[in-house]
Amino acid sequence: MEFKLKSFKKELEVLRMANVHYFEFTNKYHTASDRHPFRELIYVDSGTLTVRSDGYEGALTKNSLIIHKAMEAHSLKCPDDAPCNVIIIGFECKCEALDRFSSQVTELDGEQQNLLSEIIRDGRSVFLPPYDQPSLKDMKKRQSFPFGADQMIKIKLELLLINLVQASNSAPHATPSFIPQSKISDVTDYLNQNYHSQLSLDELCFLFKTNKTSLCSHFKQAHQCTIIDYVNRLRIKDAKMHLREGKLNITQISQALGFSSIHYFSRIFKKYTGFSPAAYTLSLKSKFDLPF
Repeated sequence: MEFKLKSFKKELEVLRMANVHYFEFTNKYHTASDRHPFRELIYVDSGTLTVRSDGYEGALTKNSLIIHKAMEAHSLKCPDDAPCNVIIIGFECKCEALDRFSSQVTELDGEQQNLLSEIIRDGRSVFLPPYDQPSLKDMKKRQSFPFGADQMIKIKLELLLINLVQASNSAPHATPSFIPQSKISDVTDYLNQNYHSQLSLDELCFLFKTNKTSLCSHFKQAHQCTIIDYVNRLRIKDAKMHLREGKLNITQISQALGFSSIHYFSRIFKKYTGFSPAAYTLSLKSKFDLPF
């Protein structure tokens, strides 16, 4: 008798993805009403966000999410007195069981938060920056990324969504607290790969499920410097290389390395080298007797 292979029933499948963002919205930030042909997951990592849509109008607080349906009009607004950190993931999924999350706010438990943080981390390895521009319509993928990373985003997002549906179908349960200690080696690897992007402590704490006090304290013990100092040293090392190559101007280098402005870049460059970027370039020309 031959073995009989059994197929799987696909209750839910993520078909395509539009974007995977982590935003640090300033106070008073707001968007105009918008709609698009895919679902949009909105999750608040810190602060409070006001959501207005066809299915829901109200506040979205820390550790909670809502999932807009495809073509559902929606807008966002931050409070006048406080910023908020928000994750937005646009994806195509035709499972009607997700429709309920467009009209109800769902608070994530520790396991669900972990899945979401892993999706953001995998997204950084697959998609190119910027990761914090709401108007970005075409989020480009890297030419190469770790084996399976692209598929893992799909799998983990499907797992999160299935988990949400199953939890919604079951009896209410208490949300456990979940703040495990982050592995500094993992944080360091992440910084080494993403220092050219705009990073924040809030984002790192979310991605590695820790808090600012523990993260900063353990990182400084491991590296004898702060996270900001570590990232800036990586950026300035790259900046010096770009200035030696001469292919990019100072403004382009500043943007490529994730500095918020050319003035901030110049100030940090001088702090670590003793020269402004322009003076450093002149010193190279003088040293090697290059023509101006």
